[in-house]
Amino acid sequence: MIMMGLVSAVHTEAYAVSKDIPVPAISSETVTKPTLVWNSSGNSYTYRLYRSSRKNGTYTCVAKDISGLKYTDNSAVAGEKYWYKVRATKVERGKRIYGEASKPIQIAYVKNDLELTLLVDKTGTYLQWSDLKNSKYRYNVYNSSSVNGKYNCVRSGWKDNSYKLNLTSKTGLYYYRVRPYKILNGKKVYGAMSNICLNRKIVDLVIFMGQSNMAGRGENASLAPVLEVNSAYEFKAVTDPSRLYTLQEPFGKYENVKGAINDISAKKGTEVKSGGMTASLCKAYFEAAGVPVVGVSASISGTSVRKFQPGQPILSDAVTRLNTAKSWLNDNGFNVRHIYMVWSQGEADYRENPEKYKEYLRKMIEEMRKHGVEMCFFVGIGNHLNFPGIFDSIQNTQVEFCDTYEYAYMTTTIARTFVNRGMMSFLSHYSQEGYNLVGKEAGLAMAQYVNSLNGK
Repeated sequence: MIMMGLVSAVHTEAYAVSKDIPVPAISSETVTKPTLVWNSSGNSYTYRLYRSSRKNGTYTCVAKDISGLKYTDNSAVAGEKYWYKVRATKVERGKRIYGEASKPIQIAYVKNDLELTLLVDKTGTYLQWSDLKNSKYRYNVYNSSSVNGKYNCVRSGWKDNSYKLNLTSKTGLYYYRVRPYKILNGKKVYGAMSNICLNRKIVDLVIFMGQSNMAGRGENASLAPVLEVNSAYEFKAVTDPSRLYTLQEPFGKYENVKGAINDISAKKGTEVKSGGMTASLCKAYFEAAGVPVVGVSASISGTSVRKFQPGQPILSDAVTRLNTAKSWLNDNGFNVRHIYMVWSQGEADYRENPEKYKEYLRKMIEEMRKHGVEMCFFVGIGNHLNFPGIFDSIQNTQVEFCDTYEYAYMTTTIARTFVNRGMMSFLSHYSQEGYNLVGKEAGLAMAQYVNSLNGK
């Protein structure tokens, strides 16, 4: 039987509706985001999900052509109340036919995902997470001895949003997650796992130096990886040296000092950092090395290595930024495990004499070593979009330098493939896809080096 018209207050679509199509029964598996489940109407059907702010209000389609029997509404706003309906649909003789909408179900406890952080004070070390402000929530606490290892439940049914860790001087490095749940219809329904949090305030401090590809000239920073809380930080030594920020692209934007490291366009007078490799590098490093990076930006466009020499304003500024970060981390109880430098530069020096270039590199690195830098990790530069081979000499010189100088380490030369792979955005600048790839390669190589030092 086919009829035309509106169905169950779903007024946004008026199509052929068949009472012969089975009506799904909808239910909820929601804790932190609205997750709806329903029974099957048959193998030939897909489903559409509708949402309203009132039971008998206007229902708007929020998802079409769902092939499964479950959907999470990530567009829902935390704290709002919603009503949902679902109905089956299929195409028959070139015409889409709909079943009647299910009975509505209300989701009254839409919450944000948990954000887990570590608090260390005179009374001890605590895991803390965002409070879901509902006594019916319980939490399971999990830990693992490795960042990507199996997480085992060490405390279940915890009521508070703070959990004290029992640490001794011999306790190793552990990784924690927290997961909320509710009892719904007699069973535990779980929300999403929180971000990872270490049991100690331990970081590796890395200063990122070089020219425009280190600074980042990606066409769309939103294409860069989004990092979880606690997986990597930016220390803004210039604009806000009072806290750590979750690292994101464009990394180092607005970290400018007039007469020194100042990445503002001389022609336009605007900040030019627009997304680069740092987020991807730090994500890969954390996942492989298990310790978050605190990144400090010290890159400037179109700059020769001669500008990064002892006594020059640019290198002096970089040293100041590094020392400011070190002091803040020490004053705030962080254990700085390693101090490193990442260097991506060379396009501006493609005509430089190779031996002179090596000499400048060595002087720069030796100056940074005086201030705690243990290793300079090179990210090999790519090719010019319009002039193939123009950077060959400087590329080879950097590789030779890393092969012969004990404090330089070449992480990757994959950027040399970007012209052929369509990963350039302008002349010698990479696309954001290119930055993501070269950053990942460099981060993994750095982690491999560091893990070998620490016996992993």
